[in-house]
Amino acid sequence: MKKTLSIIVLFVFIQVNGQNNSLPYDNTSVIKLESLTPEMETALTIYDVTYLSCRSHSASPELIVNEEAKRWLNTNGVAYEILVDDLKQKIDQEYEYMRSMRPQRDGADWYAIYRTYDEVQDKLAEIAGNSTIATIIDLGDSYENRSIKGIKLSTGGTNKPAVFFNGCQHAREWVTVMATTYLVDQLAQNYVDDELTRSLLEMVDVYVVPIVNPDGYVYSHTTDRYWRKNRQINPGSSYVGTDLNRNWDIDWNGGASTSTLPSSDIYVGTAPFSAPETQVLKNYMESIPNLRGHLDIHSYSALVLGPWGYTNNPTPDHEQVVTLGNAMNDAITNTHDYPFTFGIGDANGSIYLASGTMPDWSYDGLGALGFTYELRPDSWTGGGFELPESQILDASEENYNGAMEMIIWAADIQLGCTDPTASNYDPEATTDDGSCDVNSSDGSQTIALPQGWYIFSTYVHPESPSMEQLLAPVVHSLIIAKNGAGLAYLPDWDFNGIGNLVDGQAYQVKLSSAGDLDITGTKIMPETFVMNLDEGWNMFAYLRDSSGDLTEMLASIHDQIHIVKTFDGLAYLPDWDFNGIGNLEPGKGYQIKLSTAVSFSYPEN
Repeated sequence: MKKTLSIIVLFVFIQVNGQNNSLPYDNTSVIKLESLTPEMETALTIYDVTYLSCRSHSASPELIVNEEAKRWLNTNGVAYEILVDDLKQKIDQEYEYMRSMRPQRDGADWYAIYRTYDEVQDKLAEIAGNSTIATIIDLGDSYENRSIKGIKLSTGGTNKPAVFFNGCQHAREWVTVMATTYLVDQLAQNYVDDELTRSLLEMVDVYVVPIVNPDGYVYSHTTDRYWRKNRQINPGSSYVGTDLNRNWDIDWNGGASTSTLPSSDIYVGTAPFSAPETQVLKNYMESIPNLRGHLDIHSYSALVLGPWGYTNNPTPDHEQVVTLGNAMNDAITNTHDYPFTFGIGDANGSIYLASGTMPDWSYDGLGALGFTYELRPDSWTGGGFELPESQILDASEENYNGAMEMIIWAADIQLGCTDPTASNYDPEATTDDGSCDVNSSDGSQTIALPQGWYIFSTYVHPESPSMEQLLAPVVHSLIIAKNGAGLAYLPDWDFNGIGNLVDGQAYQVKLSSAGDLDITGTKIMPETFVMNLDEGWNMFAYLRDSSGDLTEMLASIHDQIHIVKTFDGLAYLPDWDFNGIGNLEPGKGYQIKLSTAVSFSYPEN
């Protein structure tokens, strides 16, 4: 009697608090099949099994099964592993944890618990209210007349490149709602606090819609934790809902992971855009000028997927897809060292092909590069759709860094350190990303200058590069200094025709007595510094801090070299396979005659 009373009390408690999303999973378990054949998949359809991980569907799937399905598996000798014995109990425990922790998780801890539809709408209003560049956008209404809202981040202007990010096409993928809300929240905050973000948002308009399937999302909180589709009535059927991510008109009902049965989780609908939600999204996205990129954010499986999703054939923009896809994948993986996999189509067997998907439509219909993220975890054992609350922020940060790569791509810039004096200088960078490591590259060099003529060079970018200040330590004995173009510095005449030392160049000097030339400043990283030499004669610097075999150091321009000489006449003659110089030495400069202009970098120190 006591046990019965306890069950009644628990049931009443759950009903009063508006939650019974575990009820459909009474007497169900989560299992993992060792393998899946087409015949087995067909046989299991009558038992209303639910497939979970995208990554393993075609090989060793994780799925929800009832007792009848388990009996069929046992009777037919199908091997499987039980991952969760009592799924209803697991869902109830998740809900109770969220209910008990919600009062403690506010402010900075907002992203430490899964949030409801209403809480997300309030958060979006808060973000827009606190930002000068954020405005609420209302795309339209769902089947059950809930608003599909998001935020546009824009500093103004017309026809700027734009990117569109959305979460929650599939209702049960709760972490996508948190990750997309975090994305727009952080972008709005970082616009104020971070120079790079501010620069990017001045160049690119960003649209973020965290919940594009509001009816399904609410239903997954209140009635069915693993609900996937929208909540649209299907005339003539007792089964409800269309899979929004099979309802787009690119290869609609093409047969790749689709079904025409309303009972199916991958039901394609009666026609492309038959779901109000996909029609609303289509109309809004078509109104965005210059839309260049789109991310459709899902969970789970730890994947970054580029177009096409319905075939393994490459797109006309395959090279660009691969470059951006790998950049996003690396950014996500490197955030917390959680490995993701990038691919197109089935990503080399990591996922199934799928027809009628949103990113394929945004690429085919709008010309925007459309990608899918499958956020962490990579499997059910890592949390599945109930990624532990302790990992929500990690997943959100990974999503943020991946999305930033798309924003950078849309801005058409190359990020990196633009300071040539820094140890991590990137000569290809067009926009500084704040990563320049100047302090660690502080350096000095002492060069022993002999009496008479000499050619010197330095691997240090001097603090004071003017010839007067640079050669001040030996000015008492300096007669003349010359650059490769013949311009001179004559200290006795107080004449500086050279101006400043140029990194990568060497200089001829003549001294009446030997002396040490001390140079302080920033050490040049030879592997990132590009040496540009003209056709004909040049005087060039050696930028490494240790000696190196001349033939190895200049191997990349070997075919263009006529001769290399030292100040005292030693020579390197590649056509004669003669190296009379041996090694290039720090502090020394060299003369070179080239058959054509060249660019190269030395190996690293």
